[in-house]
Amino acid sequence: MTSITKTVTINVVSDDNGRYHCQISPSVEQPPHEIYCYGQSEEHAIAIALEQLASQYREIAEVSQNKDWEAVERSASSEPIKKRYHVIFWTLDKKSLFTY
Repeated sequence: MTSITKTVTINVVSDDNGRYHCQISPSVEQPPHEIYCYGQSEEHAIAIALEQLASQYREIAEVSQNKDWEAVERSASSEPIKKRYHVIFWTLDKKSLFTY
């Protein structure tokens, strides 16, 4: 089975106004690019950023592949391609909160 692994880092910092600034940094040099957004809570900021990241990936896929979204992606040898995404969440003191 072919495997594709990508890492996305999410950093959330609160400001003096009670807003949370969220930055998502994909590990690849090509789009999607870094995402910056704000939220009313840490979770809200993360949710908004992940929605924007998903939107960027959907747009890239729709433009470049024009594939059936229900179809299973396969390698040249016809085996299903297993994809894994690593998401790392950081607390304000830069300690890893949890990883998916």
